[in-house]
Amino acid sequence: MSETVPPSFAHLVGAIMAPFAPPAFAAPCAQDAEMTGGGPLAAARERERSRIAAILGAPEAASRMPLAIALATTTALPRGQALALMQRSEAAALPPLQAAPPTPMGRRALARST
Repeated sequence: MSETVPPSFAHLVGAIMAPFAPPAFAAPCAQDAEMTGGGPLAAARERERSRIAAILGAPEAASRMPLAIALATTTALPRGQALALMQRSEAAALPPLQAAPPTPMGRRALARST
């Protein structure tokens, strides 16, 4: 970044970017490498993320979201079995939308307008 900034302004870039720099005490740890590395744990984590995304993104999940979330996060069912279970289950019966009762302020406004 200092290559594109004139030397007379380099001190300003350092001052502007300082809040975005990682703290000096935040040394890399094993868990950071585990999250970004290419080891077996990172591969397993990526497979699990794609499984969860497939379950929650399925068309069947739209009307069965509580079931989809439970299947995706609390079971170890393969995505195919989870999707088959959602297909066989009934869609969640959502209550019909109803207008909220007017608030006291709303009643006063209605009374003035009539």
